Amino acid sequence: MAAPTREFIIAWTPDSEARARIAKVVRDSFQKGPYSRSDELFRYAQGGLRPLTAPELADHGR
Repeated sequence: MAAPTREFIIAWTPDSEARARIAKVVRDSFQKGPYSRSDELFRYAQGGLRPLTAPELADHGR
């Protein structure tokens, strides 16, 4: 999950083949416009919401 702007929330499955491309879209969206919020990527699971770990970020091309 990510919310790079106040108008844009995006979610995908951890095994999505597009995960690195989606992470890039999040970073690009974050850098544009006056209402940027965060380029942080999060994981939502039964235990709740948390930022991705370093290995998970690497798996997303970060």
